[in-house]
Amino acid sequence: MFYYPNVLQRHTGCFATIWLAATRGSRLVKREYLRVNVVKTCEEILNYVLVRVQPPQPGLPRPRFSLYLSAQLQ
Repeated sequence: MFYYPNVLQRHTGCFATIWLAATRGSRLVKREYLRVNVVKTCEEILNYVLVRVQPPQPGLPRPRFSLYLSAQLQ
């Protein structure tokens, strides 16, 4: 798998709003866009792309995104 589904879940995922904006921009309201901290989100995406994020549990591989997903989130 090229991503961890829990980071894209609509209400609890850390990248949910930008994922929805990239794939279905018309279904979001202005309030959801304003809640996104762009600088922090970009830094977090870079951490996933550069494989700096710690694994969810010891012994598991570090989470990473495919190039396609990374491009859509940025």
